[in-house]
This record gives sequence, structure tokens and C-alpha cells, in this order.
Amino acid sequence: MAPTLDEAAEYGNSHRVNYVSVRHGHDVTLYGQDATGTWSVLVAGAPAPVVVEIRRQRDALRQPEPTRDRSVEVGFEYLRLFGRLCPDRR
Repeated sequence: MAPTLDEAAEYGNSHRVNYVSVRHGHDVTLYGQDATGTWSVLVAGAPAPVVVEIRRQRDALRQPEPTRDRSVEVGFEYLRLFGRLCPDRR
């Protein structure tokens, strides 16, 4: 069972990342934070390649034009759910 949106947002905010990915078997639920700070479920139960493409597209939209600001890097957290949220230590 995936965490609630509030749980994922709390985890993402505490780790200062824009995405929280939760893997359950081969499926991934991706939570994301938009430019206003609002969290939402971006995709649920998707294969990893789909999640990677969604993040890539969203990151491209967030980059300032015409140059890229490298002072703020977008973070990714991969999580497993074992009754609680915990960082993946692969």
C-alpha cells in the first residue's frame, strides 16, 4: 500500500526534494511538488521507465531559459514501504 499524499509530501519536504517515488513490486507511484509547493500524485502503479520519463519532462519544464541554473538541483528519493517510509539504501 502506498503512503498517503500527506505522508509523501511530509517526507519530500523534510528531505527538500521535489519528487517522492514509492516502489511496490515492479510498480512505482510518483508524487511531485509543483512550483507553488503543492504536492500531487503524478502517476500511480506505473513501470519505472514511465516514471523516469515523467520526471524528465517535468524537470525540463522547471528549468529557467535560456541557461540552466545549476545552483538548485532537483532531488529524487526512492522509497520502499515496510509499514513506514524509509530511504532506499541501494
